[in-house]
Amino acid sequence: MRISEVNNLYRGAVGHSPSVSLKFLLDGVQSENIMAQYDLSAGDSWNFFHEDMSNRLFTNVDLESLDQEVHYIMGETVMKKLTEGSP
Repeated sequence: MRISEVNNLYRGAVGHSPSVSLKFLLDGVQSENIMAQYDLSAGDSWNFFHEDMSNRLFTNVDLESLDQEVHYIMGETVMKKLTEGSP
């Protein structure tokens, strides 16, 4: 089991982006994984377990209110990590 912060923290962040993942090790086949997180952006609390987590993600943040540079960096990081997954 792994619990972690999804996004890079930055000046002006208003809370955590928590995630939880489980890895199931199986004999003779590739392992299976399940992951859950609150959102692709930060929640509004510094309590790691405050937000409900799900394996179906949605975006709750008002992207227009984010600084453009922060939005670009967060977007690039998320896309890079999503494309690194195994087939």
